[in-house]
Amino acid sequence: MAPPESIAKLRAAHKKARDRSLSAEDRTAYLALRETFARAIVGAQGLSRLAGQSARRHFRIGIVRPVELQLGGRSVRAVTVDLSVGGFSALIDHAPRVDERVEFSLLLGGGEAPLNGRGKVVSMREHAINSRVSFAILDLNAADAERLEMFLFDLVLDRLAE
Repeated sequence: MAPPESIAKLRAAHKKARDRSLSAEDRTAYLALRETFARAIVGAQGLSRLAGQSARRHFRIGIVRPVELQLGGRSVRAVTVDLSVGGFSALIDHAPRVDERVEFSLLLGGGEAPLNGRGKVVSMREHAINSRVSFAILDLNAADAERLEMFLFDLVLDRLAE
């Protein structure tokens, strides 16, 4: 199937998923389409994943979203640089330790409730004014993970020309 046809098929299935009008069979096909599409994005981004891991967890979207972090005993307001189901990067005003645990509240927008979870610092790059810190998301319940993944697919499909 040619890429434009694949995108059109994914877009149509995604709309039905948003409307909660997919049959069980259609949902299985839709999830397979999402995985195939995510694999292409992960490959294009030059990211790696372990065998058996879902590409949908790893593909990243560059997006600025407000996030509040409970980090080192204090509340830190920041903005994301990129976002995936598996984690996010944010610009913050100080450099935390790698492996430091964090609680976060991420605003997805669109009037939705914030996405709340726990994570840990996996990498950090200090800059003159701030630090770019990458966080792994440790525990999202299935409903929140699906909500985040739907949000990411909304973004990527919106960014592709119809």
